[in-house]
Amino acid sequence: MFHGTSSTLVPSILKHGLLANPPKTTYSRDSNVDTSGYDTFKGGIYLTSDVDKAEEGADMASAAHQGDPVLITLQYVLSSGGIDEDDIMSIMTEAILSDLPTKIETISDAAKYYSDNRNFQTALQRIERAYTDPSTINLSSYNARPAKIKLNRNALVELKVLATVVLRHIADQTARDRKVRNYISYSILNEIRHNPAFETAMYNVLASVKPIDSDTVRVTRNIGFKGKTRIIRIENRINGKVYYDQSRLNKPNAEPVQTEKADWYFFGNIEGNYAWGIGTTPEKAIADGKNAFEEWASNDEGHTWEDEMKECKVYPTDKRTIDLIDADGYRTFVRQGNLIVADQNEQ
Repeated sequence: MFHGTSSTLVPSILKHGLLANPPKTTYSRDSNVDTSGYDTFKGGIYLTSDVDKAEEGADMASAAHQGDPVLITLQYVLSSGGIDEDDIMSIMTEAILSDLPTKIETISDAAKYYSDNRNFQTALQRIERAYTDPSTINLSSYNARPAKIKLNRNALVELKVLATVVLRHIADQTARDRKVRNYISYSILNEIRHNPAFETAMYNVLASVKPIDSDTVRVTRNIGFKGKTRIIRIENRINGKVYYDQSRLNKPNAEPVQTEKADWYFFGNIEGNYAWGIGTTPEKAIADGKNAFEEWASNDEGHTWEDEMKECKVYPTDKRTIDLIDADGYRTFVRQGNLIVADQNEQ
Protein backbone atom coordinates (compact mmCIF):
# COMPACT_ATOMS: atom_id res chain seq x y z
CA MET A 1 0.00 0.00 0.00
CA PHE A 2 1.08 3.62 -0.50
CA HIS A 3 0.65 6.99 1.19
CA GLY A 4 1.57 10.39 -0.24
CA THR A 5 3.08 13.16 1.86
CA SER A 6 5.53 16.08 1.73
CA SER A 7 9.29 16.14 2.35
CA THR A 8 8.60 18.88 4.92
CA LEU A 9 6.90 16.27 7.09
CA VAL A 10 9.52 13.53 6.66
CA PRO A 11 11.63 14.47 9.75
CA SER A 12 8.53 14.12 11.93
CA ILE A 13 7.53 10.86 10.22
CA LEU A 14 11.00 9.40 10.73
CA LYS A 15 10.72 10.29 14.43
CA HIS A 16 7.07 9.49 15.16
CA GLY A 17 5.78 7.47 12.20
CA LEU A 18 2.48 8.33 10.51
CA LEU A 19 0.04 9.81 13.01
CA ALA A 20 -3.69 9.16 12.78
CA ASN A 21 -4.35 12.58 14.31
CA PRO A 22 -1.41 14.79 13.31
CA PRO A 23 -1.16 18.44 14.38
CA LYS A 24 -1.14 19.48 10.70
CA THR A 25 -3.27 17.86 8.04
CA THR A 26 -3.24 18.15 4.27
CA TYR A 27 -6.99 18.04 3.76
CA SER A 28 -7.87 20.97 5.96
CA ARG A 29 -9.85 24.19 5.89
CA ASP A 30 -6.63 25.81 7.10
CA SER A 31 -4.59 24.71 4.07
CA ASN A 32 -4.58 26.28 0.62
CA VAL A 33 -5.09 22.97 -1.14
CA ASP A 34 -8.11 22.44 -3.37
CA THR A 35 -9.54 19.37 -1.61
CA SER A 36 -13.15 19.87 -2.67
CA GLY A 37 -13.51 21.99 0.43
CA TYR A 38 -13.52 19.30 3.09
CA ASP A 39 -11.25 18.05 5.81
CA THR A 40 -10.10 14.57 6.63
CA PHE A 41 -12.91 13.16 8.76
CA LYS A 42 -11.87 12.93 12.42
CA GLY A 43 -8.31 12.04 11.53
CA GLY A 44 -7.09 8.82 9.99
CA ILE A 45 -4.27 7.73 7.68
CA TYR A 46 -5.40 7.08 4.13
CA LEU A 47 -3.63 4.25 2.28
CA THR A 48 -4.13 3.15 -1.30
CA SER A 49 -2.98 0.30 -3.51
CA ASP A 50 -3.09 2.72 -6.47
CA VAL A 51 0.31 4.41 -6.66
CA ASP A 52 -1.10 7.16 -8.92
CA LYS A 53 -3.62 8.13 -6.24
CA ALA A 54 -0.87 8.16 -3.63
CA GLU A 55 1.23 10.43 -5.82
CA GLU A 56 -1.75 12.78 -6.25
CA GLY A 57 -1.96 12.88 -2.46
CA ALA A 58 1.76 13.63 -2.30
CA ASP A 59 1.28 16.55 -4.70
CA MET A 60 -1.50 17.93 -2.49
CA ALA A 61 0.63 17.46 0.62
CA SER A 62 3.57 19.32 -0.91
CA ALA A 63 1.20 22.14 -1.92
CA ALA A 64 -0.20 22.35 1.61
CA HIS A 65 3.09 22.03 3.51
CA GLN A 66 5.67 23.08 0.88
CA GLY A 67 8.53 20.72 0.08
CA ASP A 68 8.66 17.90 -2.47
CA PRO A 69 6.12 15.13 -2.97
CA VAL A 70 7.13 11.99 -1.11
CA LEU A 71 5.84 8.43 -1.55
CA ILE A 72 5.64 6.12 1.46
CA THR A 73 5.39 2.38 0.84
CA LEU A 74 3.83 0.28 3.57
CA GLN A 75 3.32 -3.33 4.45
CA TYR A 76 -0.39 -3.62 5.21
CA VAL A 77 -2.45 -6.34 6.87
CA LEU A 78 -5.48 -6.96 4.67
CA SER A 79 -8.86 -5.96 6.16
CA SER A 80 -7.21 -4.18 9.09
CA GLY A 81 -8.22 -0.73 7.83
CA GLY A 82 -11.61 0.93 7.77
CA ILE A 83 -13.58 2.29 4.87
CA ASP A 84 -12.90 5.73 3.41
CA GLU A 85 -15.86 8.03 4.08
CA ASP A 86 -15.70 9.06 0.43
CA ASP A 87 -16.74 5.51 -0.51
CA ILE A 88 -19.70 5.77 1.86
CA MET A 89 -20.80 9.04 0.30
CA SER A 90 -20.19 7.81 -3.27
CA ILE A 91 -22.73 5.04 -2.83
CA MET A 92 -25.21 7.35 -1.11
CA THR A 93 -25.03 10.18 -3.63
CA GLU A 94 -25.34 7.77 -6.56
CA ALA A 95 -28.37 6.17 -4.90
CA ILE A 96 -30.00 9.59 -4.46
CA LEU A 97 -29.24 10.54 -8.07
CA SER A 98 -30.77 7.30 -9.33
CA ASP A 99 -33.83 7.93 -7.16
CA LEU A 100 -34.57 11.42 -8.48
CA PRO A 101 -36.99 11.57 -11.42
CA THR A 102 -35.51 13.12 -14.56
CA LYS A 103 -37.93 16.06 -14.27
CA ILE A 104 -36.16 17.15 -11.05
CA GLU A 105 -33.50 19.51 -12.38
CA THR A 106 -32.71 22.12 -9.71
CA ILE A 107 -31.92 22.04 -6.01
CA SER A 108 -35.24 23.73 -5.32
CA ASP A 109 -37.04 20.99 -7.24
CA ALA A 110 -35.27 18.33 -5.17
CA ALA A 111 -36.11 20.17 -1.95
CA LYS A 112 -39.80 20.11 -2.80
CA TYR A 113 -39.59 16.48 -3.89
CA TYR A 114 -38.04 15.27 -0.63
CA SER A 115 -40.36 17.42 1.46
CA ASP A 116 -43.00 14.82 0.54
CA ASN A 117 -42.62 12.06 3.15
CA ARG A 118 -43.52 9.33 0.64
CA ASN A 119 -40.64 10.35 -1.62
CA PHE A 120 -38.40 10.69 1.40
CA GLN A 121 -39.13 7.13 2.58
CA THR A 122 -38.75 5.72 -0.93
CA ALA A 123 -35.32 7.33 -1.17
CA LEU A 124 -34.29 5.81 2.16
CA GLN A 125 -35.25 2.37 0.86
CA ARG A 126 -33.31 2.97 -2.36
CA ILE A 127 -30.23 4.01 -0.39
CA GLU A 128 -30.44 0.96 1.88
CA ARG A 129 -30.69 -1.32 -1.17
CA ALA A 130 -27.64 0.36 -2.71
CA TYR A 131 -25.47 -0.57 0.28
CA THR A 132 -26.67 -4.17 0.40
CA ASP A 133 -26.36 -4.52 -3.39
CA PRO A 134 -24.18 -1.81 -5.02
CA SER A 135 -24.97 -3.25 -8.46
CA THR A 136 -28.36 -1.48 -8.27
CA ILE A 137 -26.67 1.88 -8.86
CA ASN A 138 -24.12 3.38 -11.22
CA LEU A 139 -20.67 3.55 -9.64
CA SER A 140 -18.73 4.57 -12.75
CA SER A 141 -19.18 8.34 -12.44
CA TYR A 142 -16.40 10.79 -11.60
CA ASN A 143 -17.01 10.98 -7.88
CA ALA A 144 -17.64 7.28 -7.26
CA ARG A 145 -15.03 4.69 -6.33
CA PRO A 146 -16.46 1.17 -6.52
CA ALA A 147 -15.99 -0.78 -3.30
CA LYS A 148 -17.48 -3.95 -1.92
CA ILE A 149 -18.37 -3.45 1.70
CA LYS A 150 -19.20 -5.59 4.71
CA LEU A 151 -22.03 -4.44 6.98
CA ASN A 152 -22.40 -5.51 10.60
CA ARG A 153 -25.81 -5.83 12.25
CA ASN A 154 -25.92 -2.12 13.19
CA ALA A 155 -24.68 -0.81 9.86
CA LEU A 156 -28.02 -0.45 8.08
CA VAL A 157 -29.50 1.36 11.07
CA GLU A 158 -26.58 3.80 11.14
CA LEU A 159 -26.65 4.24 7.35
CA LYS A 160 -30.37 5.08 7.53
CA VAL A 161 -29.62 7.77 10.13
CA LEU A 162 -26.88 9.20 7.90
CA ALA A 163 -29.13 9.11 4.83
CA THR A 164 -31.88 10.89 6.79
CA VAL A 165 -29.48 13.71 7.65
CA VAL A 166 -28.42 14.07 4.01
CA LEU A 167 -31.96 13.98 2.61
CA ARG A 168 -33.20 16.48 5.19
CA HIS A 169 -30.39 18.79 4.21
CA ILE A 170 -31.58 18.62 0.60
CA ALA A 171 -35.20 19.14 1.65
CA ASP A 172 -34.23 22.27 3.59
CA GLN A 173 -32.73 23.98 0.53
CA THR A 174 -34.95 26.71 -0.95
CA ALA A 175 -34.76 29.19 -3.81
CA ARG A 176 -31.71 27.56 -5.33
CA ASP A 177 -31.69 27.16 -9.08
CA ARG A 178 -28.38 25.33 -9.38
CA LYS A 179 -28.38 21.98 -11.18
CA VAL A 180 -29.19 19.38 -8.57
CA ARG A 181 -27.10 16.57 -10.03
CA ASN A 182 -23.87 18.58 -9.95
CA TYR A 183 -24.77 19.75 -6.46
CA ILE A 184 -25.30 16.22 -5.12
CA SER A 185 -22.25 14.82 -6.90
CA TYR A 186 -19.72 17.50 -6.02
CA SER A 187 -20.97 20.09 -3.51
CA ILE A 188 -23.25 18.63 -0.87
CA LEU A 189 -20.44 17.05 1.16
CA ASN A 190 -18.72 20.42 1.38
CA GLU A 191 -21.87 21.97 2.87
CA ILE A 192 -22.86 19.21 5.25
CA ARG A 193 -19.49 17.91 6.39
CA HIS A 194 -19.30 19.94 9.59
CA ASN A 195 -22.95 19.59 10.53
CA PRO A 196 -22.80 17.96 14.01
CA ALA A 197 -25.61 15.55 13.14
CA PHE A 198 -23.76 14.47 9.99
CA GLU A 199 -20.45 14.06 11.83
CA THR A 200 -22.02 11.89 14.52
CA ALA A 201 -23.89 9.76 11.99
CA MET A 202 -20.82 9.31 9.78
CA TYR A 203 -18.65 8.40 12.76
CA ASN A 204 -21.13 5.65 13.69
CA VAL A 205 -21.26 4.40 10.09
CA LEU A 206 -17.47 4.20 9.84
CA ALA A 207 -17.46 2.04 12.95
CA SER A 208 -20.06 -0.31 11.41
CA VAL A 209 -18.78 -0.76 7.85
CA LYS A 210 -15.67 -2.53 6.56
CA PRO A 211 -14.22 -2.42 3.04
CA ILE A 212 -13.82 -5.77 1.29
CA ASP A 213 -12.64 -4.68 -2.12
CA SER A 214 -11.46 -1.08 -2.18
CA ASP A 215 -8.22 0.49 -3.38
CA THR A 216 -8.34 2.99 -0.50
CA VAL A 217 -8.60 2.36 3.24
CA ARG A 218 -8.59 4.54 6.35
CA VAL A 219 -6.40 3.51 9.29
CA THR A 220 -7.30 5.10 12.63
CA ARG A 221 -4.17 4.11 14.54
CA ASN A 222 -0.61 5.38 14.23
CA ILE A 223 1.69 3.50 11.84
CA GLY A 224 5.37 3.20 12.68
CA PHE A 225 8.34 1.15 11.53
CA LYS A 226 7.51 -2.04 13.42
CA GLY A 227 4.49 -4.32 13.53
CA LYS A 228 2.50 -6.13 10.88
CA THR A 229 1.34 -2.87 9.29
CA ARG A 230 4.43 -0.70 9.01
CA ILE A 231 6.42 1.75 6.89
CA ILE A 232 8.98 0.01 4.69
CA ARG A 233 10.20 2.80 2.39
CA ILE A 234 10.10 6.61 2.14
CA GLU A 235 11.21 8.17 -1.13
CA ASN A 236 11.36 11.70 -2.56
CA ARG A 237 9.59 11.65 -5.94
CA ILE A 238 11.52 14.65 -7.29
CA ASN A 239 15.16 13.82 -6.62
CA GLY A 240 14.90 10.11 -5.81
CA LYS A 241 16.32 10.48 -2.31
CA VAL A 242 15.48 7.49 -0.12
CA TYR A 243 14.94 8.65 3.47
CA TYR A 244 14.20 5.18 4.78
CA ASP A 245 14.42 1.69 3.34
CA GLN A 246 13.66 -1.30 5.52
CA SER A 247 15.56 -3.66 3.20
CA ARG A 248 18.70 -1.58 3.63
CA LEU A 249 18.44 -1.96 7.40
CA ASN A 250 17.91 -5.70 7.22
CA LYS A 251 20.72 -6.50 4.80
CA PRO A 252 24.49 -5.93 5.00
CA ASN A 253 25.86 -3.16 2.83
CA ALA A 254 26.56 -4.53 -0.63
CA GLU A 255 30.24 -4.19 -1.42
CA PRO A 256 31.38 -3.76 -5.01
CA VAL A 257 32.83 -6.86 -6.58
CA GLN A 258 36.58 -6.62 -7.01
CA THR A 259 37.30 -8.01 -10.46
CA GLU A 260 39.02 -7.26 -13.71
CA LYS A 261 38.28 -4.02 -15.48
CA ALA A 262 34.73 -3.73 -16.82
CA ASP A 263 33.51 -1.83 -19.87
CA TRP A 264 30.99 0.21 -17.85
CA TYR A 265 30.44 1.40 -14.28
CA PHE A 266 27.68 3.09 -12.37
CA PHE A 267 27.84 5.12 -9.17
CA GLY A 268 24.83 4.42 -6.96
CA ASN A 269 23.25 2.34 -4.23
CA ILE A 270 22.01 -1.13 -5.17
CA GLU A 271 20.13 -1.54 -1.88
CA GLY A 272 18.24 1.65 -2.61
CA ASN A 273 17.75 0.69 -6.28
CA TYR A 274 19.15 3.94 -7.65
CA ALA A 275 22.13 5.23 -9.56
CA TRP A 276 23.48 8.77 -9.82
CA GLY A 277 26.02 8.44 -12.59
CA ILE A 278 27.41 6.21 -15.33
CA GLY A 279 30.72 6.06 -17.18
CA THR A 280 33.33 3.94 -18.87
CA THR A 281 35.63 4.35 -15.85
CA PRO A 282 34.92 4.59 -12.10
CA GLU A 283 36.11 8.22 -12.15
CA LYS A 284 33.73 9.14 -14.98
CA ALA A 285 30.80 7.43 -13.21
CA ILE A 286 31.45 9.45 -10.04
CA ALA A 287 31.86 12.71 -11.98
CA ASP A 288 28.62 12.04 -13.86
CA GLY A 289 26.89 11.30 -10.56
CA LYS A 290 28.08 14.55 -9.02
CA ASN A 291 26.75 16.52 -11.99
CA ALA A 292 23.38 14.81 -11.68
CA PHE A 293 23.24 15.44 -7.93
CA GLU A 294 24.05 19.14 -8.36
CA GLU A 295 21.36 19.45 -11.03
CA TRP A 296 18.56 17.59 -9.25
CA ALA A 297 19.23 17.49 -5.52
CA SER A 298 21.67 20.22 -4.49
CA ASN A 299 18.78 22.24 -3.00
CA ASP A 300 17.65 19.36 -0.81
CA GLU A 301 18.34 20.90 2.58
CA GLY A 302 20.30 18.70 4.95
CA HIS A 303 21.57 16.27 2.29
CA THR A 304 24.90 16.82 0.54
CA TRP A 305 27.03 15.19 -2.11
CA GLU A 306 29.32 14.09 0.71
CA ASP A 307 26.36 12.15 2.15
CA GLU A 308 25.83 10.42 -1.19
CA MET A 309 29.53 9.60 -1.40
CA LYS A 310 29.11 7.69 1.87
CA GLU A 311 25.89 5.95 0.80
CA CYS A 312 26.89 5.03 -2.77
CA LYS A 313 29.64 3.00 -4.41
CA VAL A 314 31.03 2.35 -7.88
CA TYR A 315 29.86 -0.92 -9.42
CA PRO A 316 31.05 -2.68 -12.58
CA THR A 317 28.16 -3.38 -14.93
CA ASP A 318 27.08 -4.10 -18.50
CA LYS A 319 25.78 -1.98 -21.38
CA ARG A 320 22.17 -3.11 -20.97
CA THR A 321 22.11 -1.89 -17.38
CA ILE A 322 23.74 1.40 -18.41
CA ASP A 323 21.02 1.94 -21.01
CA LEU A 324 18.30 1.31 -18.43
CA ILE A 325 19.92 3.62 -15.88
CA ASP A 326 20.31 6.30 -18.52
CA ALA A 327 16.60 5.95 -19.36
CA ASP A 328 15.06 6.27 -15.90
CA GLY A 329 17.69 5.99 -13.15
CA TYR A 330 15.84 3.25 -11.26
CA ARG A 331 16.26 -0.46 -11.71
CA THR A 332 16.35 -3.60 -9.56
CA PHE A 333 19.98 -4.67 -9.51
CA VAL A 334 21.24 -8.24 -9.10
CA ARG A 335 24.62 -9.96 -9.13
CA GLN A 336 25.44 -11.92 -12.27
CA GLY A 337 28.89 -13.40 -12.17
CA ASN A 338 31.28 -10.59 -11.40
CA LEU A 339 28.96 -7.77 -12.49
CA ILE A 340 26.01 -5.85 -11.08
CA VAL A 341 23.32 -5.92 -13.77
CA ALA A 342 19.66 -5.02 -14.18
CA ASP A 343 17.15 -7.65 -13.17
CA GLN A 344 16.09 -9.48 -16.32
CA ASN A 345 12.47 -9.33 -15.12
CA GLU A 346 12.54 -5.53 -15.17
CA GLN A 347 11.54 -4.09 -18.51
